[in-house]
Amino acid sequence: MNSARVLVVDDDADMRLLMSALLEHLGAAVSTAGTPDELAERLQQPFDLALLDLVMPGSAYPDCVALFAACAVQAPICLLSGSGTQTLDTERARLDALGLRTVPPLTKPARIDALAALLASLQHPAEPDPGS
Repeated sequence: MNSARVLVVDDDADMRLLMSALLEHLGAAVSTAGTPDELAERLQQPFDLALLDLVMPGSAYPDCVALFAACAVQAPICLLSGSGTQTLDTERARLDALGLRTVPPLTKPARIDALAALLASLQHPAEPDPGS
């Protein structure tokens, strides 16, 4: 894979800027969305990974999840939040149940080594279990 195309969805403009800078430093091509309307536009373009903020105002987060599901997004979604791991794990299971593909969540502020590992996992996905 050439540079990964990453979609960052976060209502906080400063967080979008920070995540974009970190991901671009790691060689990713980044697009961002701060609202469900912006996300609907970005979903018209291909991407390899979405970072989705779990805590957004009002109905923004559920609306974003609904858009991902309605578009049958195949790229993995990584939840990003300052919430505890139990909350992140519960929400990840809910997204999986909706048919969305997820990867382990990241807590804010995301560390550059964690982002690098996440991008590397896109290039070298886990091998399927030969016993399956």
